[in-house]
Amino acid sequence: MVENRYTPSGLYLLSNQNLEGKMKEKAGLNAGCIWETLNGTSGMTMKELKKATKLIEKELYLGLGWLLREDKVEVSETESNELFVHLI
Repeated sequence: MVENRYTPSGLYLLSNQNLEGKMKEKAGLNAGCIWETLNGTSGMTMKELKKATKLIEKELYLGLGWLLREDKVEVSETESNELFVHLI
C-alpha cells in the first residue's frame, strides 16, 4: 500500500486503497447519471448518451460497466456499428 503524501512538486498522492474507493464511488455516481438519463426512454446510442450525460468517455464506460454488472442495462450494436444502450 502506498502512503498518502505530497511529492516534491506539490502533487498529492493517494494510497491504492483510497484510489480504489474513489473509483468505486465515481463509478456508482456515473451509473446513476446514466440510469437517470435512460429512464423513460427506449434507449440511446453511446454518442447520444455521452452528449446527454455530459460525461467524458472513460466516465461513461465506467458507469456503463457498473450497470452491466448489475444487469440494469443491455448493450447492442446497431446496423451502423454504434453501441445502443437501454434499461432492462
